[in-house]
Amino acid sequence: MILNLTEKIAPIACGLLCCCSMVYAQGNDTSEVMLLDTGWEFSQSGTEKWMSATVPGTVHQDLINHELLPNPFYGMNEEKIQWVENEDWEYRTSFIVSEEQLNRDGIQLIFEGLDTYADVYLNEKKILETNNMFREWKTNIKAELKPGENILKIYFHSPIKVDIPKWDALPYHYEASNDQSENGGLFNKKVSVFARKAGYHYGWDWGPRLVTSGIWRPVYAEKFGKSKNPHRFTAKRTRETIKDRFAE
Repeated sequence: MILNLTEKIAPIACGLLCCCSMVYAQGNDTSEVMLLDTGWEFSQSGTEKWMSATVPGTVHQDLINHELLPNPFYGMNEEKIQWVENEDWEYRTSFIVSEEQLNRDGIQLIFEGLDTYADVYLNEKKILETNNMFREWKTNIKAELKPGENILKIYFHSPIKVDIPKWDALPYHYEASNDQSENGGLFNKKVSVFARKAGYHYGWDWGPRLVTSGIWRPVYAEKFGKSKNPHRFTAKRTRETIKDRFAE
């Protein structure tokens, strides 16, 4: 009788212990997420003409929003916008960090998607280089942060300028039937095969050639570890909720 009772109680006690552990862990989670989706500006490199930008987004969409590009899906407008792919583009924003936040154990900057060849600067110091639009990029930034305003800047290199030397260096060439290099003025130089970038950006039989750049997925800073006032900085928003916000 006692043995049977023990067998019934043991699983219940184990379950309660697990639940208590989960509650304790959640109660001591002091991570904080700062979504960086406001205050962005963009500029064609070398012009210093800064305009408001939408993040997440692309440089083509930002140019269209400012009426600097025609609708690429209308008439022969595709031909009028090919110059964009040959230019470098810059994006920048700023965000505030408090002394208390700087006391965290660690602070990471997370990009869920940068398209494609980019140099990332924080307070004028290069902290990251990217070359793949499909992956997430993380970097620790606590050492580069300062109390008050911090400037985040991203320099996007023209994917055409980056990849043409790769094409020229090869004695043979890969096929890329989708790549409408002629529309971009590149003749037979189908450089899309060198980039970890969406193939349809280079044209397809169902859409125009739009070799774009930009911050195409969310970017945020994540602070974790102990703080002087842990309850104040307990995260209400998690990565999952950020992804849900931009899921269409």
